[in-house]
Amino acid sequence: MSYLIIPAGDEACSVRQQMTNYWAQFSEPTLENMMLNEDARQLAEQEETEILDSVPQVGGMRVLELGAGIGRFTRKLAERAKHVTAVDFLETYIEKNRQSNEHLGNVEFVCMDVTQLKQDNGQYDMIFSNWLLMYLGDDEIDKLVSSMLRWLKPNGYLFIRESCIKQSGNKKRQTNPTFYRSPAHYCSLLQGPSMNSPEADYRFTLRYAASVDVFIKYSGNPYQLLYLLRKTPTSDYFSSFQNFLDKHQYCLNGIKRYEAVYGDSFVSCGGKPVTERLCDRLGLQAHSRVLDVGTGPGGSAIHMASRYGCHVTGIDLSANMVTVALQRQASLPPAVRERLRFEISDITEREYRDASYDVIYSRETLLHVEDKTAVLAKFWRWLKPGGKLLITDYCQGEGQLRNEFLEYKSARAYRLLTLQEYGGVVEAAGFTDVQVHDQKDDFLNVLHQELDTFRARRQQFVDEFSESEFRDTVVGWEQKIARATDGSQVWGLIAAQKPSEE
Repeated sequence: MSYLIIPAGDEACSVRQQMTNYWAQFSEPTLENMMLNEDARQLAEQEETEILDSVPQVGGMRVLELGAGIGRFTRKLAERAKHVTAVDFLETYIEKNRQSNEHLGNVEFVCMDVTQLKQDNGQYDMIFSNWLLMYLGDDEIDKLVSSMLRWLKPNGYLFIRESCIKQSGNKKRQTNPTFYRSPAHYCSLLQGPSMNSPEADYRFTLRYAASVDVFIKYSGNPYQLLYLLRKTPTSDYFSSFQNFLDKHQYCLNGIKRYEAVYGDSFVSCGGKPVTERLCDRLGLQAHSRVLDVGTGPGGSAIHMASRYGCHVTGIDLSANMVTVALQRQASLPPAVRERLRFEISDITEREYRDASYDVIYSRETLLHVEDKTAVLAKFWRWLKPGGKLLITDYCQGEGQLRNEFLEYKSARAYRLLTLQEYGGVVEAAGFTDVQVHDQKDDFLNVLHQELDTFRARRQQFVDEFSESEFRDTVVGWEQKIARATDGSQVWGLIAAQKPSEE
């Protein structure tokens, strides 16, 4: 018989009681019930390595596993970690876990609702959770995240895996009160609470979030997401800047407005036509592996995977951008879906294996990065010998700049270089055959075309948004044309290559 401790408060009782009733259907401790999928054995075997490879090395760590279930990951974690505390609210599940893994000698088994769990402060190096937060309300997650901050040591890791957007399991169920949140919603929930301490104020900051590839291949579902976060001081730049982007320039409504100008899935200059021209010069083939830095809503990545058949990893700081990209990915033909992987992450913090990519492609993105030298050094490492780099980015003109431009740059938090400076940074990173082009004529032509097309679609835009947003967009493009005309805002194209091994 399963049981759940009911917290105080009518709203909490409602959520907890719903989840109690829901899981009463699946209290028999089988893999199929735990994963809510009739094909659980096949899926579990395929996804286990992928999930564990996404977790930091746990050797010597103390790990808290929440929602441990029957122990699918408990054993793997315990084989590597110093100690594992495995928690689940279903008595039948935790007993099955105990029977399977007690012999390891370094696992403590706790039958408890996580909303009632008490642990000593600072005793864990990592918290691991696989399919748990989807069964908690927003208020419950807020309290749990605050608790997890206390339970972890400074710089400790939080690993979360959740179903987003929609149901993924095919197990029949009488009711389904599960919360299928958006990836952006989880980013906000997980990075919201903070913890005060004498040493520093802490919160969780996202290191990356990405789809589980197995579910894309198996069922075309990109909404199974892994999140890796770390307990860091609240001054951490990533979370504050991500929050700035997602609540202002790249709010969901803002992305839709950009797409109304650039075209669906595009937020970069020239939209799909310019993307097609740029990709044609890269020599992409079916075996090519591409890193799309600042992928936005996925337009360039989708084009490369569809047109050339290459494998593309699209990374963006904005959780809203990647949420839109995942939605677009879900609607693609299976062969294209499987060649795409979208990540929410800060490129300045992310790491990939050396020599992983044939091409690194970035459109109007590094303008957000202050230390371009460090990022380009990463690009050089991640490219294979002979690999290609292609960047388009906003730059600033030489000499005295007008106040209007400086105010625009400050409002967007842009970190702009001159074209000459940009080329020098790329060359200093070790790239050869560095080509730097001032795209002023193309920039102005594209801007005028975009503005003319947008004006012709005025009524359609006003019907979806508003007259004031239409006027604001027109004014924004007219100002951009003025900045490009006087040379204060430059659209640069930078192409280069990593030397081939001799």
